[in-house]
Amino acid sequence: MTGWLVVLGCRPEVPQIAVDPPLALYGGGDRLAVRAQAFATAADRVGFHDRELDVDCAFETLPGPDGRVRCVPEAATVSDELYADAGCTEPVVTDVAPGDLVHDSPPDACAAEVGWYRAGEPVSPLYAWQTLTGECGEVEGQGLRLEPFDGAAFVAADLVVEPRGPIDAWVARADDGAWEVQSGWDAGLETPVGRYGFGYGASGEIWWPRLYVAYVYDILFADPECSALAAHKIPADAACPVRFGVTFEPGDPPLYRTGEQLDPAGITTRADPAEECVSAGLDGSHDLYFAVGAEVATEELVPIVETLNGAGRIRRRVLSAEDGEPVMLADPPFWDMELGAPCGGSNELPGRGTYCVPPQLATVQYADDRCTEIVAELAESWGDWDAVTIEYDEGLQVRRLGDRLESVWGWSYASGTAQCLLLAADEKEGRVYRVIGDEVPLEELVAGFP
Repeated sequence: MTGWLVVLGCRPEVPQIAVDPPLALYGGGDRLAVRAQAFATAADRVGFHDRELDVDCAFETLPGPDGRVRCVPEAATVSDELYADAGCTEPVVTDVAPGDLVHDSPPDACAAEVGWYRAGEPVSPLYAWQTLTGECGEVEGQGLRLEPFDGAAFVAADLVVEPRGPIDAWVARADDGAWEVQSGWDAGLETPVGRYGFGYGASGEIWWPRLYVAYVYDILFADPECSALAAHKIPADAACPVRFGVTFEPGDPPLYRTGEQLDPAGITTRADPAEECVSAGLDGSHDLYFAVGAEVATEELVPIVETLNGAGRIRRRVLSAEDGEPVMLADPPFWDMELGAPCGGSNELPGRGTYCVPPQLATVQYADDRCTEIVAELAESWGDWDAVTIEYDEGLQVRRLGDRLESVWGWSYASGTAQCLLLAADEKEGRVYRVIGDEVPLEELVAGFP
């Protein structure tokens, strides 16, 4: 079955393309039109366009105080350092045009409401608090005054759980009929879940808690003896209740359930087990702290099944649970059958256009003991890909990947001077090394359009 995708936005022409079998992952409404990126017969939503406000928007990641999310534009943040008045009471915004929407920095509170404004008339000079005197003084520069904008004007949506199988879909259902799957939902853990986590979630093979996750370090404790670990979360990016804590240790178990919220004044610390347990000095902190509870065993987390949707060269990478319906697309969302690699995350080749290109390689090592012949260093989950994007002096290039290498060299500065040394086994753990092959010509890549 083939469906039709109508791609809407601000462009005068609205292309229509025949796409592969549609997936129940998003849809437009009376006011929000779907914005999509298409490559051949595969397409994925990249956001919405608010017809009434004439802005591109996306649903917020975290709900506000009313438990709802809104389709808001990507916007500049109001300055917390520059002001329009000599009392430093009227913040301004810089580096935007009059009429643009801007917002406050998220306040330190769970599910906090963000203030929105339109950039107004220019103002100069500006004022700022002076570090030495502690007084509000005049500084050079120009900004724009702020005119309050009612955030209720954005299209709001409820977050609902919809059945899809062992892993359900966590869906934003908007008042105008638009909708979008935000992530998976694990009914057993009662939390939204996505692909990648830490520790035994790092491989991307299991559904992992996506929000509500605090961090468990071995230096913060919930008791005077420094024997019970405490979990820590910055409230500005938290959705409460915070249900889980995660460690960064490679061994199991890296994931814990969290208990009651703790008073920051009672948090203790010690840098070394031999040292005395003392107050962490967090009295007055606005951050969130929780007791660390029971471990979450690996068998409680549901395996991810990735399948390819479609029949053309570019196919969609669909994630679900075994025997479950599609829940969401992977990141990047597409797979190029000819390149043998995912594509579609960041697609711009500067100066050359938009193409479905593989992810960009971040690290290289070397195939020789003089460190002159570079090889691709890949995470294990990338090990079977046959192409990546690499940045050279002349710009980004899509390169094919060749054979795997067991012996590789890298630069070491441990002795105070640069040395090309053979990498030890522990330095290669979790990594795959591939020969970098020929560049893929531009005409062999699949071009895309919005």
